[in-house]
Amino acid sequence: MGRDSADRKPTGHDDEKLRFPGRTNDRGGVSRRVWPPVAAALGLALCILTTLTTPAYADNPTRYEWKVTAVSKPYPTVGDWADCVRFSPDPTSHSVTCTLSTSITTSVNGTVTVSLGDISAAVGYSASKTYGVSGGETYTVPGNRAGTVQWAATFTTNTVTQTEYLCLIHGGSCQETGNKATAYTHQYLAPTFRIIYN
Repeated sequence: MGRDSADRKPTGHDDEKLRFPGRTNDRGGVSRRVWPPVAAALGLALCILTTLTTPAYADNPTRYEWKVTAVSKPYPTVGDWADCVRFSPDPTSHSVTCTLSTSITTSVNGTVTVSLGDISAAVGYSASKTYGVSGGETYTVPGNRAGTVQWAATFTTNTVTQTEYLCLIHGGSCQETGNKATAYTHQYLAPTFRIIYN
């Protein structure tokens, strides 16, 4: 005589149904269903974890900033040569004199990413300045020679290295971006001269 269905012991699947009275899958087991209270708890935990692991500066805006990071020792340079006096052949030797009374304005060459004030402060002199130029030179020219007396300005020059940084706006550290730029400043010294024969 068969047992009444009411007296049948629960199977393993029935145990799962009793413990999780939710939806069952095709095999009689419990489907992977997340109940609303569980989902809410997981969401809260994720929110707390994100808050704890997010850097404190995540909401601090950043800006790119260039700074002077190195200045070389000064070294001598010469500007472009310009004609001062042209002379024609003469049967006898004679003197030719170049006399200067002019001005020059220095400027910064290369790539400039910071202000001229920052560069001037770094090199210790004005990076852009107008200088008066005076002086002269006399040469003795042999007979039957023609040519030109030329002059050029001499300078002490500095190489200025500039570095780009990514900085936190509201009081924070800066990090190099890897970008660099080079500029050249010139401080006027005096004129120099030369004679060129044709």
